[in-house]
Amino acid sequence: MALFCVALMVFSQTAMAGHVVSSADLQAAMNTASHQRQADSTAVNQFLQSELGQRAIQSAGLSYAKIQQKVAVLSDHELSQLAARSLDLQKDFAAGRLSSTHITYIIIAAVAIVLIIALAAD
Repeated sequence: MALFCVALMVFSQTAMAGHVVSSADLQAAMNTASHQRQADSTAVNQFLQSELGQRAIQSAGLSYAKIQQKVAVLSDHELSQLAARSLDLQKDFAAGRLSSTHITYIIIAAVAIVLIIALAAD
């Protein structure tokens, strides 16, 4: 019986060893998340500072400063989604091959992004 208990203890310690995260791995994961959040924040702010973003902010009747405050409190997931949408809108707008109807739709989408930012943090 004692041999069984010793074997069980050794097995459980070995199994648990695979579940322990080193402080270096944890620090690396935190650094990666921090860098990703910074990149997402930069993408959203570049969009907001662009001509398209400024039009959207004005159309929504909001101020850039208020939107910046709201961006700062978004979750990592929300910020990542907005960054992806912002980059897509900027690419579409920069392509220059858009009709006025397309530009109108893009501005409507941009206003929606600005409003999502404004409402998400309230």
